[in-house]
Amino acid sequence: MGNGNTLKCKKMLSIKKHFLVVFLMNSSPNESLEQIVIRAYPKIITLLPSAIIAILFGLIESLPFGELASKALGLAFVCIFVFNLFIIAFEFNEAKTFGLFALIAIGVLIYVLLSQTQVVSGNILFEAIAGLEVVVSPHAYFLMGFGILFILFIIWLSKRWDYWIIEPNQVTHKAGLFGKMERYPTHGLKYGIDVSDIFEYLLFRSGTLTLYFPSERKIITLHLVPNIKKIETNIQQLLGIIEVEEEEVG
Repeated sequence: MGNGNTLKCKKMLSIKKHFLVVFLMNSSPNESLEQIVIRAYPKIITLLPSAIIAILFGLIESLPFGELASKALGLAFVCIFVFNLFIIAFEFNEAKTFGLFALIAIGVLIYVLLSQTQVVSGNILFEAIAGLEVVVSPHAYFLMGFGILFILFIIWLSKRWDYWIIEPNQVTHKAGLFGKMERYPTHGLKYGIDVSDIFEYLLFRSGTLTLYFPSERKIITLHLVPNIKKIETNIQQLLGIIEVEEEEVG
C-alpha cells in the first residue's frame, strides 16, 4: 500500500514537472515539439542586399535622371558592394563593429579638423568624388542582381537535401539526393549558440550552432543558421522535455 502511494506521488510530481517545463517554454501541453529542422548556409548569402540594391538601381537607372544621378548611383553601388564583401571576408563581432564605426567617425573628425584649420581644402573630398566616373548601365545592374539571386537560389535549393533534424531520441544529418544519413543519440547532448557576426544576425537573425555528442566524442559546428534564437528556444524545449522523461523512467 505504501509503495502504491509512493508511485502515485512520483507520478504526480513528474506530471507537475512536465507542465512546469511546458509553461516555462511558453507553449501549451498539447503543442508538443516533435522535431527541429536546421539548415546552415555559406557566408555568400550575405550578398543578398547587394543583389536587391543592384536590381533597384537598375530600375532607377532606366529612368531619365541625367548623368549626375548615374554617377551617384554607380558610386553608391560600388561602396555598398565593397562593404558587402567586407562582411563576407571578416566576422564583425561587437568589438570589430564598434572599431569600424569608431574608425569612420575618427576619419570624418580628422577631415573636418584639417579643413577648418585650412590644412586641406574643405572641398577636396567633394571634388575628388565628383571627379570619379563611376557609371553602371541598367543591363549591368540587372545582370549582377539577378546573377547573384540565381546563385542564392541554387544554394537554397541544395539545402533542401542537406539539413539536420533534432528529435527526442536522435539527431539526424541528411545529405545528398540519395538520402545519405548520419544518426547521433541525443542522450547527453550538449549545445552552444554563438552570434559572432552582427551583420549576419541583422540580415538573417543567424548565428553559429555547436552540437557536442559525448558518446560519439564528436563536435558538429553549423555556421550561419537562420533564426538562431528561435532554434535555441526550440532546443531548450525539446531537451527540457527529454530531461523530464528521463526522470520519469528513473
